[in-house]
Amino acid sequence: MNLLIVANAPGEITTWVKPVVQAIHKESREVKITCLLPFCQFASGKEVDLLKEIPGIDIIPTKSYLRTLIRGQSCLGTRSQKGVVFHLGGDPFHSLVLARRFGWKVAIYSYKSTFPFLKYFDKIMVLDGLSRERAVARGVKRGQIETVGDLIVDSVNESFQTREELCQRY
Repeated sequence: MNLLIVANAPGEITTWVKPVVQAIHKESREVKITCLLPFCQFASGKEVDLLKEIPGIDIIPTKSYLRTLIRGQSCLGTRSQKGVVFHLGGDPFHSLVLARRFGWKVAIYSYKSTFPFLKYFDKIMVLDGLSRERAVARGVKRGQIETVGDLIVDSVNESFQTREELCQRY
């Protein structure tokens, strides 16, 4: 299976993409993971360097975004291959368009659940019950939503064994 992660800036790459990729690799090495960097006003220019630090991930840089969109899955396999677009940062519209183009399912981790087109995602992963209710208020069916917690907090907790280690490091 193919997993195309869409992320846009250093914060998302460090706190969302990296832990998600690590968790997927713990479960299975059968998933081909690619991270695509769409156009973003908040990009620092260091995103590719950060992604290169994550083992087992292919990278589609911003300069190749339009080519990927126009050519479809030329760099990701054939249209008949199964895959999921997983939105972890930037304008969610990019992920919706890419998923439609490829004929794949599309999922999103939505921190605040305020994006008006959430109902068009196949799966919406949210922070907490409040985020879940915000998504439902925007027309998302409860069966589409899964509460997964705070990926940022979880990524920090995974990085440090103890509170003392965290304090010593910073």
